[in-house]
Amino acid sequence: MVEISHSNLGEAAEYLAGIKNGIGKATSRAINHTTSKAKTQMKRYVSKGYYIKQGDVEKTLDIKKANWNNPFSTIISKSPVLPLSKFKISVGTEGIRAAVSKIEGYKLRKGAFISNVKEFNGSGYSENKSIRIFRRKTRKRLPLQLQHGASIPGMIGNDNVIVALNKFIGREINIRLSHEVNYLLGRYKK
Repeated sequence: MVEISHSNLGEAAEYLAGIKNGIGKATSRAINHTTSKAKTQMKRYVSKGYYIKQGDVEKTLDIKKANWNNPFSTIISKSPVLPLSKFKISVGTEGIRAAVSKIEGYKLRKGAFISNVKEFNGSGYSENKSIRIFRRKTRKRLPLQLQHGASIPGMIGNDNVIVALNKFIGREINIRLSHEVNYLLGRYKK
């Protein structure tokens, strides 16, 4: 959880005492602006540590904004565990190697194979095909098990990403609060 420092908040309240809902406006604007920038940084940090595109991370993120009465904002990420084919894969003589994390690198997936399958769109199969990585559950031909990598919320929850985000948000929120206070003072000055 990231908070605005008490000294900055007290100083802002002092400056905005003559403006109706001044501290609420300044804090909610600062929080919302910082949340928007944090969302962008979150995508960058995840794609820096994992073999995933920022656009794929973006699709899972949703922001709930702060307002004058509720000075809290949240970024929510919802996604299932992604198929292994969304990450970096290579096929060699020993089998399929897949890399989810850029730190951990490639791992050999014994018994796995690649298949080009049609996508099911709810009412039937489309003509679009996509690559999937499977492994047989037994020695028999069927059943197959789809191989998975990681979920985007799990990637965001990585300690390295959380620490970097907290540092960024801690710096940005106090800078943004002083900017919003100056903006409101200039706007209501007559």
